[in-house]
This record gives sequence, C-alpha cells and structure tokens, in this order.
Amino acid sequence: MEIQAYIDIVTRASKIVPLWDNKTGGRGSAVIVYGINGEISEINISSSLITRFYSNGEKKDICPLKMFVTLIDKQYPFVQTEPMLYGQYLESLLIGCTATGDALIDLPRDKRTGAKSVYQKRIEQHYSLWEMRKQMYGIIVNTEGDLKNVQMRTFKKWESKSYPEININIYATADLISPFKDNGINYDMAIIDIKGTGDVNNNYGDYCWGTPERIDPFQLVLYSRIFDIPNALFMVFDWSKNTGFKIVPKNVNPNHNDPIKANEAKLRIKTMEQTIDSFIADLVFYDKSGWKAEASHEHCNKCPHIYCENYNKTFET
Repeated sequence: MEIQAYIDIVTRASKIVPLWDNKTGGRGSAVIVYGINGEISEINISSSLITRFYSNGEKKDICPLKMFVTLIDKQYPFVQTEPMLYGQYLESLLIGCTATGDALIDLPRDKRTGAKSVYQKRIEQHYSLWEMRKQMYGIIVNTEGDLKNVQMRTFKKWESKSYPEININIYATADLISPFKDNGINYDMAIIDIKGTGDVNNNYGDYCWGTPERIDPFQLVLYSRIFDIPNALFMVFDWSKNTGFKIVPKNVNPNHNDPIKANEAKLRIKTMEQTIDSFIADLVFYDKSGWKAEASHEHCNKCPHIYCENYNKTFET
C-alpha cells in the first residue's frame, strides 16, 4: 500500500467520531448515576456489560444481585481468570496494549523454576507469526502517535423512547481499525476484534468458534454503527496444542450489494437495538425493585457477596 493511502485510511479511522480518554476521566466511572431527586439521570454502559446479560438477543439466566455487586456497584473487585489474562497478553503482544491502555508484559511463571507456561509459549508462537499474517491480510498496526489505530475508544449517545429523561452513553473500544483482505474480502477499513480462546474448533457455549455462525455478532454490529464502518471481523487465536487461528467475518453492512446480505445485516442491527433497549429496561427495573437475589447453584457458586442470605447455600444435585 502506498504511504499516502495508508495515512488517509488510518487518519480516517482515528477521526471518525470524537474519542474519549479513560486516563483523563472521559468516561463516567459509574454505570448508574442518580439525580438530586433520587431517580436515574444517567446510564453508562458497554458491549461487554450488555453481553453479560444477553446473548444473541436472548436474556441470560442471571442473578440481579450478583450482577449488581460485581458489575454495577462494583463492591467486589472483578477477578481476572487465567483465560482473561491469556487474552490480555495476546492483545499486548499483537497490538501493544489492552483495552485499558496498559500492556501485560508477562504471565505468571512456574513458582519453582520461573519457566513459562505452555500457554504463554503458544501465545508467543502466534506473535512470532504476526508480521507474516499482517502482510498476508494487509493489516496495518500503529500503536502510537496521530495515526494510532489500536484500542480506539469512543462513545455514542443512545436515544431511548422509553426513557427519554435518562442520559444514556454507550462506550466502545475497538481493538484494531485497519484495512483487511482475504479470499473474497477486500476492506479498505474494518473493525477487527482480537479474540483468544482455548480451542478455535470448540462447538459449545458462547465461544463456539468451531461453529462461527452461532457466535453472537452483537459487539461487532454495535461497533460498526458507533464507528460508522460497515466491515467487521473477529481474528481468533487459541492456545491449544495446535495453536489454532481463524478469521471470522460478520456481515454488518445494511447497504451490501447482495440484498440477502443487506437484509441479514439489517436484522442484526435491529436485534442489536432491541437488545440495548431491553437491557436499559432491565437496569431500570432491577434498580427500582432492589436488585434481588435469584439463588441457584450456577449463580451462587463462587459468588463473592458474603452478605447475601444465599451465600454458601447448598443446592441439591
């Protein structure tokens, strides 16, 4: 790609909408903000929060109280799992930093020998192939300066017909905004979401990358609308013994030349909008009703809320 074309593309990516800086307080720290009358005046949400409640447009089985103390009021610090750390390490290697703007430069080592884990070595193997893959797919990565195109942060005001009195902000952080090309694909710009997983061929649960048509496109659809970019895809890396890798494009373009594809994207956009409206309604309802506990083995297992009446409750199996 010619230098000027590169500059034009990445400049466009960084100037699409006003960005916010989480290190200078650009984003409100509270999910729910109350006015002087005690009513909700502001809601600050993200795709990661919404997808804790919904998947593919369907409400998940949740405990409102557990969600409140861990994700809304944040009484208990969010505990990073090992797979989350692996994903952050992968992002740090490939694009220089995580969504917080910081880089994870190492993973926990063997306490006795200091040796790297097998998972760290596999993630680093992906990194060793990254320059080759960038050239293969026409990807540009610029980690700093005016042409920075990684961890692009912005927000969008959400107009709610049901709650026009509430100021609603949806925040988004796109891992990478870059050109992308592959067999049958040639995007001058695309939202690229980097995912790490235990197995790219898994066919079960929310992360069934082996059956990519079942993967929830919500995040990519939302980011496409927020950043005004009609192309989006997942780049999936696993830390299995096969060090698997997969490209998973998601159709988010309502103006696609193929009318079937256009209608598919329009339906996904409609589902995304309905999911956000339903989630806002959930927050308001749970807030008014007091975020009540819904006990079950799944909800209560490893729940940190020690003051809940169901804490350490035993369930028949």
